[in-house]
Amino acid sequence: MPDILLLDTEVVVADACHRVTAPGGYEWWYFDAQDRNTGTFVVAVFHAGFVLHPQYLRRYHLYQSRPTRHAPPLPAEYPCVHLAVHEKGRSCSQFIHQYTATHVQASTSERRVTMGPNRLFSSGNALQLHFEGSHGLSADLTFEPRFAHPPGEKMFASANSGHPAHHCWVIANPLCEVGGEIRLPDGSTIRLNGSGYHDHLYGTGPLGAGLRRWMCGRVLQENQAVSFQIASATQPGGIDQAHLFVADRAGIGAIGVPRIAWGPERFTAWGLAYPTAVDLGPTLILRQPRVLDSSPFCLRLKYDAFVGGEAASAFCNIVYPHRLGWPILGRFIERSIERA
Repeated sequence: MPDILLLDTEVVVADACHRVTAPGGYEWWYFDAQDRNTGTFVVAVFHAGFVLHPQYLRRYHLYQSRPTRHAPPLPAEYPCVHLAVHEKGRSCSQFIHQYTATHVQASTSERRVTMGPNRLFSSGNALQLHFEGSHGLSADLTFEPRFAHPPGEKMFASANSGHPAHHCWVIANPLCEVGGEIRLPDGSTIRLNGSGYHDHLYGTGPLGAGLRRWMCGRVLQENQAVSFQIASATQPGGIDQAHLFVADRAGIGAIGVPRIAWGPERFTAWGLAYPTAVDLGPTLILRQPRVLDSSPFCLRLKYDAFVGGEAASAFCNIVYPHRLGWPILGRFIERSIERA
């Protein structure tokens, strides 16, 4: 049964809420930043429909198989907020909180999202973020874009023809000046002053349907940002798909990827494979991965990067969506998501 294409198409601001109501749909606002002096790395995400929630995916597949017997699961039932802090190349503290629809507000006319006590709102050209966890982890961050360009946008279809869905990747603010503070559960405070990245995805069905592996990341330089996504299909003989954007003072534009070359794989303690090298044509080359954090279905890494031959660093997330359907593992992941 095909997905019902339901979302707000009248949104004027690309980075505002699109009110996705398609079963299995999602929308998220992703932020990350690194301090220039200490290397502290923070990831913050607002999820309107947590597309990696095992229960959400399980209900979606039941609905797809027997739509007259199972109610369609909607994004409004699975709003989640994620905050993670990494220090000295390791995970320091993090949380994922799930809220009810009554605790969520999102605007279609401006960049403003509220989930419980967590807030995202615009202040002039800047974006203000406030996060509060139940165990003392909290943060207040300001993302000030270096460029005033309109966002770049890329539409792409699901890799699984049996579960067709449409997705849109909005490269909203790929290079930002970031300042603020992070308060850790032990009472200490981290002052953050560095560079950061912000993008926005939404879709009318699960992002990982038909994928063996989904890899996304970005490289931030002094006056340029490179962001990418690579989707590896599950079926034998499937073709890897790569999407690459470059943002600089001239604008934000998509770059064609003539080839994708993978290096040998290493494995985490959870058995997740990650490539030791990735070549995306002449624009971007990744080498020497270091694992920052690993779970049973995803991992976060830092690579040495070469953009047009110039050395830099890349931060990447790799997700193995099919693992979310494993019964025992799925229940384990669900218990790690706190209900606020």
